[in-house]
Amino acid sequence: MQLSFFERLPAELRNLCYEYALYEPDGAGIRNEPSLLSTCKAIREEAELMYYAINAFEVTIHEDHIDHALCQWLEDKAGPRLRSIRSLSLHVQMPWISAQPTDTSNGLPEGEDDECGSLGCLHLMHIMKSLRTASFNDRSLEKVVRFTLNDARDDEHFDKIEHMSTADQDRYRGAKFLILSLVHGESTTVEALESDDCERRLEELDHELRERRAAA
Repeated sequence: MQLSFFERLPAELRNLCYEYALYEPDGAGIRNEPSLLSTCKAIREEAELMYYAINAFEVTIHEDHIDHALCQWLEDKAGPRLRSIRSLSLHVQMPWISAQPTDTSNGLPEGEDDECGSLGCLHLMHIMKSLRTASFNDRSLEKVVRFTLNDARDDEHFDKIEHMSTADQDRYRGAKFLILSLVHGESTTVEALESDDCERRLEELDHELRERRAAA
């Protein structure tokens, strides 16, 4: 069978074309692969792993729209594709954390915030379990996974968080709790949070995490 012009190009040039076509500058979603990978079997075999290696993947998790898309994606992509991924950002939206009391502006019936929060936390625990069973090759979780909680990043230092407003402290400490729980486990993180010297214990856990990320 006669080769097409593209197939006759050197592999190095084909890879440059794939990289240009598959790179997502604003982050790649988890729901749909680019149509290029569905063109033919030969292109998929050549370019699929590059797509997962060169892109930073993004997923939004909202407490009001709980689904298992991320957990299913982690399961479906297990193997070479998942091991190629270098960055996976989880943008968690939990408005109840910053919600006003029920007698002011949010207008929710008493107890509804708590119910939303409980469902959201259960959903996150399920996601944490799926992430811990995922294999990202030789890269540990803290080197691949990033959290934001209500747009607060998980890499802010505790000493800076202390000087923020109460609302911002809730967001940033919440993001910290998510990444520390993922890396060190919920029980270790909660134990540190409830200890008499919680600030020191949490700083130690965070320092260890930041050192691992810096070594990536």
